[in-house]
Amino acid sequence: MQSLKLATKAILLAYFFSVCSGCFMPSEKCQPYINDLIRLPTKERIAKFHTYNLETQYNIYICGMQEIEPPIDLAGALALEGKNAVELLKIKLSHPQNDETISDIIRVLSEITIVDTYDVREDKALTKLVSDSFAKIKDDYWRRVTEKHVNYIMNRGSDLRPRESGELY
Repeated sequence: MQSLKLATKAILLAYFFSVCSGCFMPSEKCQPYINDLIRLPTKERIAKFHTYNLETQYNIYICGMQEIEPPIDLAGALALEGKNAVELLKIKLSHPQNDETISDIIRVLSEITIVDTYDVREDKALTKLVSDSFAKIKDDYWRRVTEKHVNYIMNRGSDLRPRESGELY
């Protein structure tokens, strides 16, 4: 009877770790970056983030937002890249994306507006791309999250803020 209880516990633990392995570990494509950054304090994480090229920074940002719980939000750090980040984000937003990725890209553009490293609102081609991409979002949750950022981008200089105190997005 004792060995049956022990075997049951072992099976349950094995099941828990197999189901939750994604809860703690990023995918293979994200592991090289995230494992380096996840344990660092915020200031060091941002410094290390900026040692990577822009494409890698983008990939780290997307991995951090979509594969880690709680997310590692590096939108503000990516926003510091200004016009260079905008050029990359235009390309990424021009290709078909899922709702979450569209939202994450628009979030960075909102942060770029906040830190004022590029005038997103004055770039008419970009604001059209943002509007068109936002219109493609089907999921209600991602629409609500993204709408705040779109409103902030389009109404720069107003009192609109893309997130409320304590909100992740």
